[in-house]
Parts: sequence; C-alpha cells; structure tokens
Amino acid sequence: MISDKKLEQLCLVIVIVGIIILFFSVQLIEPIHVNSIDESLLGREVSITGIVDRFSVNNNIAFITMRTNESIIQVVAFNSNLSLAINSTACVIGEVTLYKNMLEIVVKSLCQY
Repeated sequence: MISDKKLEQLCLVIVIVGIIILFFSVQLIEPIHVNSIDESLLGREVSITGIVDRFSVNNNIAFITMRTNESIIQVVAFNSNLSLAINSTACVIGEVTLYKNMLEIVVKSLCQY
C-alpha cells in the first residue's frame, strides 16, 4: 500500500509534468503566416500582414478588406471599436472561417503599423 507521503509526491510530479507539457504545447501552437487563404485552412489560426483596402464598422462589427502580395482577404472583428486608415499596413491574427460561401478571417488580435 502507498503511504500518504508517497501519494503526495506522485501527485506533485504528475502536476509538474502536466504543466511542462502544456507550456511546450502552447509554444508550438503558433498561427501560420499566410499571404492567401483557402479551404485547407478552415478552422486554423493564421496571421496575415497586408494593406487595408476597405474598412467599415456597423453595430460594433468591423469589416476589413486586406490586400496581400497574393490575394484580397476579408477580415471581420466582432465587438470592435477599431479605427484603421485606408492604405495602412496591418497585421491580423485570427481563425479562417466560411461565411455565406466566402472565406474570411475572424480577428483575435490586430495591429496597425
């Protein structure tokens, strides 16, 4: 039979190993940097850097059209009070989704240069 002291040590080791595994797995899960999106990226987190072609806000939802070297990408930011300048460079991290048969990126974070 295992003593209480041994059981406490075993639990502590398991917790520490679990935290270490979580730490390294989070470090490995980085967004994929892309210049265009396609259906193979659905549900994946991506990052893009491009030029803001269009920008509008309606009911706290920002609608952004970004131009990269390879394509034009639709970006949506919910609960947003963003203000982006047209022709400025922006970086977006978000998830590729399908809305009304159109691919778009739903923003998780956004920065403007």
